[in-house]
Amino acid sequence: GFAQTDFMYHGLLIVASIYQLFLYLNVLRQRNICHLLALILFGFFFVIMSIVHILQHFLFEKAGCFESYDRPDPNSANIVSHLQNLAIIQASSPIKHSSAAYIARMKPFQYAILALTPLVFCFMFVVTTQLYKRFHWKNYHGHHFDSEQFQPLLIAWGLLCGLLKVDFFFLFAYAVQLVPSGILGYDGIWKFECVVVLSGSILVFLVLVFYGIRKENTYIIIAFLGLNVAVMGYFGYRTYIFAMPRSLLTIDHYEMTRYSLLFTTLVLLILGVLTISTLI
Repeated sequence: GFAQTDFMYHGLLIVASIYQLFLYLNVLRQRNICHLLALILFGFFFVIMSIVHILQHFLFEKAGCFESYDRPDPNSANIVSHLQNLAIIQASSPIKHSSAAYIARMKPFQYAILALTPLVFCFMFVVTTQLYKRFHWKNYHGHHFDSEQFQPLLIAWGLLCGLLKVDFFFLFAYAVQLVPSGILGYDGIWKFECVVVLSGSILVFLVLVFYGIRKENTYIIIAFLGLNVAVMGYFGYRTYIFAMPRSLLTIDHYEMTRYSLLFTTLVLLILGVLTISTLI
C-alpha cells in the first residue's frame, strides 16, 4: 500500500491539472471576470499543492529506499521504520541498487514539476491579466436593469459560482487523500469517511447549484450557509488532529502525509470563509 499511496498523490496532481484546464476553458466560454478571479485563486493553490506533494514524494523515497533495510528498532516510534519493516526486510543489495536506479530516473521529472508548475502559473497569470482587460465588467454593464441594485447581486452570484468550483475540487482532493487511511493506519479517521465526504459534497453541490442558485431559493441558500459553518468546524477539528504533536512513545501515522492533509484542510477553511462572505 505504500507505493499505491504515492501513486494516488501523483494521480491527484494530474486530475488537478485537467481541472485547471477545464476552469480556463470555462472562463473563455463565459467571459466572466469573477470566474477569472477564481481561476487565478485555483492556480495559486495548485502551485502550492504540487510543491507539497513533490516534497512529500521525497519522504516516500527516503522511507522506502534510502534508509537502511535492516529490521527497525522495535523501540522506535518512527513510522518510516515501520513502513520499511512492512515493505522490505533484510533486502539484498541488488534490490537496493534497483531502487536507487529507479529513483535516479524519477528525480528529473520531480524537479521538472517543481520548476514548471510555478512557471506555467506565472504565464497563466500574465494571460489572465490580458483577459481581465478585455472582459473587465462589460458583461455586467450590458444588462438592462437598474444597475445600482442589480449589478452587485450579479457580481456576488458570479463570485459564488466561481468559488463553488474551487470548493468542489478541494473537497474531492480531501476525500481522495482519506482513501489510504486503512493502509497507513490513520487514527481518528472513520473507515468510510472518504465516501461520506465525497458523496455528501456532490449531493450538496448538485442541490445548491441546480436548484438553490438557479431557482434563487432563499431557504436552500440559508441552509447551505449553516452547513458551511458546520463543515468549517469539521475541518478545523481535522486540522487540529493532523497538526497535533505525537508523543515519542506512539506511532505517528500522519508523518508521511501530514503536510498534504494540512494544506488541503487549511485551503478548505480559507475557501469556506470566502464562500460565507460571498453568501452574506
